Amino acid sequence: MKNKNVLVTGGGGMVAYFLIKLLKDLGASVTSADLPSSQLHTDEIGDLRSRGFCKEICENKDIIFNLAGLKGSPQRVIESPATFSVPQVQFGANMAEAAFNSKCEWYLYTSSVGVYHPAEVFYEDDVWKTFPSKHDWYPGWAKRMGELNVQSYMEETNNKNCSIVRPANIYGPYDNFGEWSMVVPSLIKKAYENDVLEVWGDGSPIRDLIYAEDVARGMLHMVQERVSEPVNLASGTGVTIKEIAEIVADGFGKEIVWDTSKPMGDMKRIMSTERAENYGFKPQVSLEEGIYKTIEWYLQTKFKENDKKLFDLSINPVIQKSIHLKILRDLLQNNVGNSKQTDVFDFYRLYNDYDFNGKKLIFTFHECSDALRIKNLLKVLKFKYDMDKNDFILVDGNHNLSHNFVVDWDPYLYRPLGDKIGWEYYKKFLFQENDNKLKTKKFLCMNGSFHPHRVVLLNDLYTNNCLEDSYYSNNFGGEKFYNWAKVQIKIDWNEIWEDVELEKDFWIGNKKKLDGADDINQRLLNPHIKYFEDSYFSVVTETWFNNKTPDDLVKEYPNTPLKITEKTYGGLLFHPFIVLGCPYTLKYLRGLGFKTFPEFFDESYDMIEDVRERYEAVLENIIRLNKKSLEELKEIYDSVYDKILYNQRLFHDWDRDKLVSDLYEKIMEKTK
Repeated sequence: MKNKNVLVTGGGGMVAYFLIKLLKDLGASVTSADLPSSQLHTDEIGDLRSRGFCKEICENKDIIFNLAGLKGSPQRVIESPATFSVPQVQFGANMAEAAFNSKCEWYLYTSSVGVYHPAEVFYEDDVWKTFPSKHDWYPGWAKRMGELNVQSYMEETNNKNCSIVRPANIYGPYDNFGEWSMVVPSLIKKAYENDVLEVWGDGSPIRDLIYAEDVARGMLHMVQERVSEPVNLASGTGVTIKEIAEIVADGFGKEIVWDTSKPMGDMKRIMSTERAENYGFKPQVSLEEGIYKTIEWYLQTKFKENDKKLFDLSINPVIQKSIHLKILRDLLQNNVGNSKQTDVFDFYRLYNDYDFNGKKLIFTFHECSDALRIKNLLKVLKFKYDMDKNDFILVDGNHNLSHNFVVDWDPYLYRPLGDKIGWEYYKKFLFQENDNKLKTKKFLCMNGSFHPHRVVLLNDLYTNNCLEDSYYSNNFGGEKFYNWAKVQIKIDWNEIWEDVELEKDFWIGNKKKLDGADDINQRLLNPHIKYFEDSYFSVVTETWFNNKTPDDLVKEYPNTPLKITEKTYGGLLFHPFIVLGCPYTLKYLRGLGFKTFPEFFDESYDMIEDVRERYEAVLENIIRLNKKSLEELKEIYDSVYDKILYNQRLFHDWDRDKLVSDLYEKIMEKTK
């Protein structure tokens, strides 16, 4: 999708919201089109019943996603069949004509579950054996006509570059919560506005629901895989209206009242997902998770700035959770409006405006804590604020602190690389095919700021002739630095480095930066992509390396620190990598699902807690690999390139909303 011109009609709707985001993340240039009444901003405003408008928006587009349609409850279909179905016939005909005449690379048409006749399971090839359900008679035929329009153009033009998807019942943020809303938004709205939850029918009908973001993923997947036969996008699992209502009612703490006088629609709608799975697509969001995400979004549309309701935490659990999640997101994005934050010892930030079960939140904004920093933090909190361990929860980047008042958090996974500008730059270079060219350098080693282990490593790499065939940076060289460091290393760089002798020839005048991609937009930690593209592996020198705990604190803080920063994630995105950092770094990354590279490195170094021994193991790896020729390194690199692409996809697609939800659960567990 990179650099493709993409059109999304129905661009102001809930599926389009997620699809446009996915497309832009892949580097596409997206144009959205919809009516002026759409919920979201669109680039083109117009009516698809106009052939001229359809022709205009389809010109010069590489890929066209036609998501336009009308949603409505069974009651709306009964009362307004022409209003509901006739425009959809016009949408389908006009867009098919415009898309095929535009000679676009690929066209996707969005059909509907409504095309099917009642059956135990809806299979794609059964559509034309029967008629649509009487409950979807008009809109079902409208969508069938849309499919026939597409298939007729495919036959006449001998152009098979088209996908037809048939989503099940879609729900999610930006759904229609109005008078004629479908089952999930209708239930949420009723539960929010009323003392009881009134549900039409007796709850027995069975539906197949799919979250809007999963529909967007499915659409994108079918286009990327060039699937030209109709495909169902669904969960493949039936759930009763009663079960759906109970999830909503339980969240809002409401009693259910059944109105059996109202229509219920078809008794059973379950779609086969066999074909979609054969093409490699499965939904990712469970029904309960999707409903709660939708409730959370809906509630946040009701909350206004400084609304007293926002701080009334005596209400039901779902609303309480939604409020807490909103607060957390604002804090994590440092977007807290007029809320007071207090900078306490060592860049710890205390937020007094918010309570989580009676406890305040403190965030660590200096990457992470160790035993000494927490000891000092506790002293300051007691002296200045009369607070002890029972009064707060510390959200910290150290993943190895087992204390009741600490929860771990990964800011560089949540806000990719911790640098929006850098992430926007690097995203453009993800998912590239291996160019198979022989690179000119063996490895990349970036050192933006001073730390003793970086000085020692660069010094050792220099003495072992490893830097000549590498890209490296350091921002702490020069004669003044050398004269200071050669003395300081003997005084207080502790016994780990007391035998190190710095090479004067290397350090005098040697202060080296790597070029940024753009002098204005790029920071030191985000060098030009060419350094990754022209080398075979990364030597990551993390911020934290010396994990020694003061003797008087070992009993209370027995675990070694474990911290991952943007430095490791940057290397992981484009290279096989070795980390001069905390022990168990690779174990942590593998626990997240990332792949490491034993084909390159002896990764046993990751399990060594002794600082000097771990350092020597890392150095030995680098020296060994540096002795290999560029051709030998290329052979290993080519064999693991699929791993690099896998890591890119995992990092890029990480569910960052779930990170916040997981953090919330950790905090609430600690406040019990």
